[in-house]
Amino acid sequence: MTWGEPAFIYVGILLAVLVFGAGVLAWFRRTKVLGLFVSAERVDDLTAGMPGWEYWLRTSLIAGAVVLAGAALAGPRWGVVMQKSNANSLDVLMAVDTSRSMMAEDLAPNRMTRTRLAIQELLELGEGDRFGLIPFAGSAFLQCPLTVDQEALRQHVNLVNVDVIPEGGTKIGEAIGEAMKAFAKHQQESHKVLVLFSDGEDHDDEAVEKAREAAGQGMKIFTIGTGTTGGELIPVVNCKSCDAPNVPGKTRCHECDAYLPRNHEFMRDEDGKIVRSKLNESMLEEIAEVTGGFYLPLGGARTMQTLHKNGLAPLPKSGNNTTMVPRQIERFQWPLAGAIALLLMELLWPAGRRRPVGAVAALLAGLLLLPMEGLAASQSHAAKNYRDGEFALALVEYEELLKASPGDPKLHYNAGASAYRAGKHGEAAKHFKAALRTRDLTLQQRAFYNLGNNHFRQGQPMPRPEDQIGEWEQSAKMFEAALQLNRRDADARRNLKFVREQIRLAKAKLEQLSDEVPLDGVTRFKNQEEKKIGLRVFPPQREMIGERPYWRMFAYDEYAQGVAAVSDSLLKLARSANGPLASDYGGQAPVENAKPGVWRFRFEPLFSKFLPFNGPFAKAEVTSGAWHYNAEVFHGRLPDVPSKAVNYLLTDPAGNERLAGTAHDQPLKARLRGEFILHDPKTYPHTTLHVELKPAEKAKLAEVVQTLTEEKDLPVEDFTKRTIAWLHQNHQYTRQTRIPEDDQADPVLRWMLSKEKGHCEYFAYSYVLLARAAGHPARIVCGFAGGKWDNKTQSWVNEITDAHAWAEVFDGTHWVRVEATPPEDGNGEGENQQQQQPNQNQGQGNPNDPNQQNDPQNPNQQQGDQPPPDEDRDEGELPKELLETLRQAERLLDALKGDEKPLSAIEDKKGRRGLFKRRPKKNW
Repeated sequence: MTWGEPAFIYVGILLAVLVFGAGVLAWFRRTKVLGLFVSAERVDDLTAGMPGWEYWLRTSLIAGAVVLAGAALAGPRWGVVMQKSNANSLDVLMAVDTSRSMMAEDLAPNRMTRTRLAIQELLELGEGDRFGLIPFAGSAFLQCPLTVDQEALRQHVNLVNVDVIPEGGTKIGEAIGEAMKAFAKHQQESHKVLVLFSDGEDHDDEAVEKAREAAGQGMKIFTIGTGTTGGELIPVVNCKSCDAPNVPGKTRCHECDAYLPRNHEFMRDEDGKIVRSKLNESMLEEIAEVTGGFYLPLGGARTMQTLHKNGLAPLPKSGNNTTMVPRQIERFQWPLAGAIALLLMELLWPAGRRRPVGAVAALLAGLLLLPMEGLAASQSHAAKNYRDGEFALALVEYEELLKASPGDPKLHYNAGASAYRAGKHGEAAKHFKAALRTRDLTLQQRAFYNLGNNHFRQGQPMPRPEDQIGEWEQSAKMFEAALQLNRRDADARRNLKFVREQIRLAKAKLEQLSDEVPLDGVTRFKNQEEKKIGLRVFPPQREMIGERPYWRMFAYDEYAQGVAAVSDSLLKLARSANGPLASDYGGQAPVENAKPGVWRFRFEPLFSKFLPFNGPFAKAEVTSGAWHYNAEVFHGRLPDVPSKAVNYLLTDPAGNERLAGTAHDQPLKARLRGEFILHDPKTYPHTTLHVELKPAEKAKLAEVVQTLTEEKDLPVEDFTKRTIAWLHQNHQYTRQTRIPEDDQADPVLRWMLSKEKGHCEYFAYSYVLLARAAGHPARIVCGFAGGKWDNKTQSWVNEITDAHAWAEVFDGTHWVRVEATPPEDGNGEGENQQQQQPNQNQGQGNPNDPNQQNDPQNPNQQQGDQPPPDEDRDEGELPKELLETLRQAERLLDALKGDEKPLSAIEDKKGRRGLFKRRPKKNW
């Protein structure tokens, strides 16, 4: 037997005792009052009433009725009945990869935890559908059959972990076969769906064949890729007793039960090499395609929403899914009938003229006190549930009590604590904020403290560091408020210090544009589907902004093994610029025409610590306070990646197509006349000529340069034209290229000598290497290119997808912008055909993907120029079929293809001379 509200049993017993006590009091009071008028011996003779035994019997009947009424309110239940459920639903089996590769941390905190969170989200989206669970590794089994009981399924999901299956490996075919067995008894018209979570590292050849077999049986498979294409190392803890690998976090070995060391290592193969687990997207895509499903990478916040909206929701529900659900039988009718029977017996009892008024009054008083006693009992019961760890039940009871007392801050605080412990952080925040509306400073301080904890917990499971930082900064504010109310709270001070450290680490994890950029660094932003604004520019007049502006953020003078970086010597040239800065156009005279007036810039947060500039300026003022300015390359550098938007002003800015050389660039002029020797490749401007390659790689690079120059000393203009034409002839533009990692070879040189497609970094890096090998100083530049005008805010808008990389070459007098990136179709001569003439003053281009929408009022052409290539045209000019395909792709894709780690740089060898000796050239 179970009880719905057992507290009412005690309430009924208490009221019965009060009724019986009131009856006793009334009996003795009656005798005492009559004794004032007659003697005790004459009381029975002079009064006509019921006898004593009858009085006590009727009182007992009322007390018994009260007890039974309390028992009925307590909700007794015994016995079980199986009921049939015929609700329309969709049958979905979820297969989860439990191999050790799921412990890789390329998805924070690791692949397995992210998979469990994604399944929980999918269960909420598919409320009413039937779900089942199949873990698999080297084998597979049905852990939870199809059920509508989501609470039971969530418990099974929380139990799924790495090594739940002893047999290692990743055999996707076993999971598909187990799913076919589970669906074998279903009727033909029933829709069979399998959602498969895996990194795709299949160790057998049956996966695709099993998928084709499942498709023949009417099964549709949707694959979710857990991991990144760049891959990650697999952490393990090796047992010192038996050398068995164990999952980090365990204290004892799963083989010999010995205690494990605390430090973890990384999994190695049979040859002792460290294993890097990478996402195999091609296999997962093929499995999904042969069954009519589709593939999604588990990387964005809306992956499960996309899966449910575009994959599961359109499928028709099956109406023949009958499920037998056990339900306990309510038995409150029996004690309620007993209570009514006892009251009727008391009412119809043949008695004298008087009734026991005291007993009836006691009963009425007890019934009036019932709601109050129930309230007290509910508060105590809610507190008991909290102490027993039943936080969800305690939350429900406290919210019921709040309906009667909606403004009680203590009830809100208790409800918030229950919600926090139950993992419902949204409801916890609501109740804790309501608890702040009190004059009790102690309660306020505790509410602020718990709000700090709640915000931190909300940020922990978020996949993106930029989302975490926002929550954790709110957490820090709450802890600061708690400390203001109680300076002696050591816990709040310790938590505040911890949260600030986590914010610092989260900012460090952001692979945003900063002091160095690896290959694919800029393209990560160009591939983002979420249209976030990175920069707003408010000019004095709309006409002052060209059709294709370039906002330069920083110049990378060092390059090594696929990573461009700002050298330490160049960073040291920067000086502190707190507040306004005015010094003869920022330290350099403008080559291009200045555009007078005050320009306002708004740089969005969590993107970079370098501020975008157009070029030289008469005056700069940054409202954020401390920043450093480098006049050599127009670096405006903040001390840290900002968490809030940075507003700054530029007065009379000029263009950046050509930048004047500075005093530090004087040795480069001598180098062009054959007199400059590369003394220190780590010091600017020597870094703009240094090539960090192996001798064999330098020989290959020299062959390309000799082919381009025909062993002649070409001017910068001619060399640039030939180099860009050669790059465009051998490579097309794309955003999806991935050059495999190879620590033994330079990735840019390997790409340059191939026929592979590439994105803007590959073209810019290749031009810089070729220019340096030919004796022309060159550097990489990153920033924003393109954009559109926003009539609503009267500002020029650059989204993060407008991030771009280009190059600059020194012609002996100026640093000239070079755009080496071709259009995506590969038929044009570059992003802008005029870019091959770097000394001319013209507009610049940007290799826009067809998904990127441009302002139809701003075509990329100047007066008298030819129309640009097709990649720069507005989306409205594209064919309807291509537009529809692009829109469908935008709806399906929700995450980046994967983040790759920066390639490690090779140590520079000091004292190395230039790559090639050149004959003296004519004076410029």
